[in-house]
Amino acid sequence: MNGQQPSDQVKRERSLEKAWRRAYIRNGLYCVIAVLILALSAVPMGGCLSRVIHAESGPTASMDPAGEPMAVPAGAEEAPAQPDETITLLAVGDIMMHDTMLNAGWQASSKTYDYAYMFEKVSPILHQGDLVIGNLEVPLAGSDTKYTGYPMFNAPEILAQNLKDAGFDMVGTANNHCLDRRYSGLVKTLDHLDAAGLLHAGTFRTAEERSQVTSMAVKGVNIALISATYGTNGLILPEGKAYAVSDLDPGRLLEDVQAARKAGAQYVIMMLHWGQEYQPLPNESQKALAATLLSGGADLILGSHPHVLQPGEPAGMSANAFAAEPAAAAGHAEGNTEDKPHASQTKFVMYSLGNFISGQKGLERLSSLILKVTLRVDGKTGAPSFEGASFIPLYTQKKDRNGKFHFVVWPIETAMDEIMKPGHSFSAEDALALKKAWDHVLASQPSMSFEPVSAILSEDSPSQSQ
Repeated sequence: MNGQQPSDQVKRERSLEKAWRRAYIRNGLYCVIAVLILALSAVPMGGCLSRVIHAESGPTASMDPAGEPMAVPAGAEEAPAQPDETITLLAVGDIMMHDTMLNAGWQASSKTYDYAYMFEKVSPILHQGDLVIGNLEVPLAGSDTKYTGYPMFNAPEILAQNLKDAGFDMVGTANNHCLDRRYSGLVKTLDHLDAAGLLHAGTFRTAEERSQVTSMAVKGVNIALISATYGTNGLILPEGKAYAVSDLDPGRLLEDVQAARKAGAQYVIMMLHWGQEYQPLPNESQKALAATLLSGGADLILGSHPHVLQPGEPAGMSANAFAAEPAAAAGHAEGNTEDKPHASQTKFVMYSLGNFISGQKGLERLSSLILKVTLRVDGKTGAPSFEGASFIPLYTQKKDRNGKFHFVVWPIETAMDEIMKPGHSFSAEDALALKKAWDHVLASQPSMSFEPVSAILSEDSPSQSQ
């Protein structure tokens, strides 16, 4: 038997050897396949992770496995930086409703009020703004308390919808006429603004509402509005409702600015009802309060109450006190906004925007402007900064060519073209006033340039110098 057939033991050993070799080869193949799979899968996984991190942390950030930031290796491909954005802020002054204006909005055919026609000439401009703000200096308390003009105002609530349709987004409601229909009228005014979709700041229905921040996201930038008034013409709030009207207390206003920052505001606008009526220049109290608020974190101040134009100017023109300290700016960049100014940048103050629309007499009270403030939004950080300010001169037409009260807010440039047409709608008085109004508005703003209507209605046309 020996030499002719292998023994059973030899057969088993040879069989085990072949099985071991097959297992060795198979396991080797598995290892190679596993390595290839890992190598191939690492590329898309790394790319997806990189894109997510760029979206959260910026174009040069990456993370190690522990979640800590680490440098991107030299030569590594980075996500392209986003281009800078621009934001156009438009602001106007006092929105009023005198007796003659109330009657001019009466529609006999429908037996209702409607003031939409008063804004139709400026509405195309307002709709070019990314954020449009005005000072609503008239309660909308409802017909049960009677519609009246000066000295105790109350206008039809349709005015809220008319303003919204004209292009307004926000209104300040803290002014000396906000209590003309007492606290209940204040509440109804806010209810009607809410119904029209208009944001509001400065007056409040509850203490909880007083603690909230009025803000709007504009192209990804959170912009807050704070409004306050010097007083309410001696009218007193009911006991326990002192929260209902924001006043010009500097300490409280600085707290409001910081609260807005903590709530995420990247740009803070303050609409302040202040100053001396009918005076073309700001007083020392206005200047001092502006300095306090801008150095305390506000970015833009819009003034109302004088009913005439006062100058607008960059806050850094006469001093650098309004710029934040570098350490404060660094604190903000790290996400710590508590008790820190927003950033080192140019601020702007418009001491008085004048009357946007009113029934008052006199060229200075019928002439005003739309303030245009342009912000630059950094494509990398998303931070806004002041880029420039310009204005569109306005005039309020009071009567038509037949002498009937007919209130329309006109861009003066457009109105001067209109009076050259036969059969225009202006009275002789208004037609003669237009050139004087133009000169008056331009002279009132030595630190700004005017914006041609054609420029703001197009995308890329720059403003022109005076």
